[in-house]
Amino acid sequence: MERMVFGVRTPKRLTLATALILLITLLLTGCATSAPGNALVTAGPVAEMEAVLYNLIFWIAVGVFVVVEAILISTVIRFRRRKNDGIPADRKSVV
Repeated sequence: MERMVFGVRTPKRLTLATALILLITLLLTGCATSAPGNALVTAGPVAEMEAVLYNLIFWIAVGVFVVVEAILISTVIRFRRRKNDGIPADRKSVV
């Protein structure tokens, strides 16, 4: 089976291989042993306080993300269209 990528037909295997190579490259870029731009390595008391604040904000954001995604998924499941619902009637907006 062939797919169209940028208007060019490409085999599915080539598309998957390209995606896999890009994913591996992206993941390995974070594995540098000498990372001078690493903001998570603390070198003093101020940097330690910044790291603690960063971790606090990060985990609060993770909690908010999980709650929002749970609400989104439950809403999609609860209000999904069912086979016997029929076609919704058109509503004309009044201007």
